[in-house]
Amino acid sequence: MEVLNEPIGKQDQYAAAFGGLNLLRFGRGGRVMVEPQPIVNGSIAYLFSNIMMFWTGHQRPAASVLAEQKNNTAQNLDVLRHMRNDAYELRALCSGGRIDLEELGEALDRGWALKRRLASKITTSEIDRQYARAIEAGAQGGKLCGAGGGGFLMFIVKPEKRELVRQTLSELSLVPLGYEVHGSRVLYPSG
Repeated sequence: MEVLNEPIGKQDQYAAAFGGLNLLRFGRGGRVMVEPQPIVNGSIAYLFSNIMMFWTGHQRPAASVLAEQKNNTAQNLDVLRHMRNDAYELRALCSGGRIDLEELGEALDRGWALKRRLASKITTSEIDRQYARAIEAGAQGGKLCGAGGGGFLMFIVKPEKRELVRQTLSELSLVPLGYEVHGSRVLYPSG
């Protein structure tokens, strides 16, 4: 972020560096606390087997979306607080023995509605249509990953609805998704 001098978020870098399922707390002065979340009884495999991610086919520079979002911070403090509180709700939903896909999908859907209020370029009419079609086809809820304006649509989808959601979004590429427990590692060539 400092080298590029871009107003990009930190959460993606922390997620990639630490791996696993974490609650990230961003404090004053740039302080970040990473709290690994224990997941029991194969819940993480269950969760990932019910996630579908689609490439929207649109790329955009995150900086323009995030610059507007930063400029809107003062007027969006209530929305941002609500989003922070939703992170704790998501943690609670994932910490039990069995993840309730409907509750998780609904929470992601509420979070997506809040995120859309942060800046005008978070979504497009095309992304909104694709999202609505997936929900209509049976996705429990979801969100656009990243800063917005393009990238990947992620949905919580029960097994019996996966094929219908896939067919409904047939113009998009379904992206295989997995769980990374270790995070980034530096590899050195041998020899």
